[in-house]
Amino acid sequence: MTYVKHWAAISVVLASLSFCVSEGIRSQTLPQTSSPEGLQLLHKMQAALGGAEKIAAIYDYEETVRGEALDSNGTRLGDVRKRTRWMRRPNLLRVQQIGARGTYILYFDASSGSGWEILPDLSNPDPFKTTGKSTELAGGELKFARNYLWGFQLSMWMANRTLGYTVTSPAPNVLRIEHDDDTTDFTLDPDTGCQSRRLAFHWLTPTAPFPRKCVTKGGLRSQASGSRQDVPTTTTALN
Repeated sequence: MTYVKHWAAISVVLASLSFCVSEGIRSQTLPQTSSPEGLQLLHKMQAALGGAEKIAAIYDYEETVRGEALDSNGTRLGDVRKRTRWMRRPNLLRVQQIGARGTYILYFDASSGSGWEILPDLSNPDPFKTTGKSTELAGGELKFARNYLWGFQLSMWMANRTLGYTVTSPAPNVLRIEHDDDTTDFTLDPDTGCQSRRLAFHWLTPTAPFPRKCVTKGGLRSQASGSRQDVPTTTTALN
């Protein structure tokens, strides 16, 4: 399959958003492998983003991404646009992407562990067409959907409140968050705690991080107000 399923890190600043918290996420016991140094850095990043309780109050998030897709050989496939919609309860994910030989739709329900996708039609003369038929997620496609949800930015920001994550620090000011076969390193500004760099080591390419550039725009809703807050467009360069 030639379309690219891994994307650059998305940096969304929440510190300026004002949320009234009505409900947070219940704290869970972390694995023993999490380190005090890692948790301290995570708390510092949460504070820079506006506070853990404000992040926990977000229940609905939508973002659009524009980026450049590459095939497995590094050949450029052109610009692609992707729209991602996430809901905390019920825990749902929907991804819609359009690009040459990379147009697809994915839906995943984490509560049931099932979902479906509509794949690109690689034989159609129109490179932007899909097959038009939904296929149940299974095997690597199902693993991709699960990891996509676990690797979602808002999920990792609350890694200290969710089972399955390991939080450590391999170097000064470097926050490492792991879940199963995925590892993400956040380099934090030592003064502000803001994320300055993010490298993701994915189960599909375990030996190489993703140096990419992307432009994102998102919106989210908190539990109290229910109103949509627009997040300013942000450009993030990882290499």
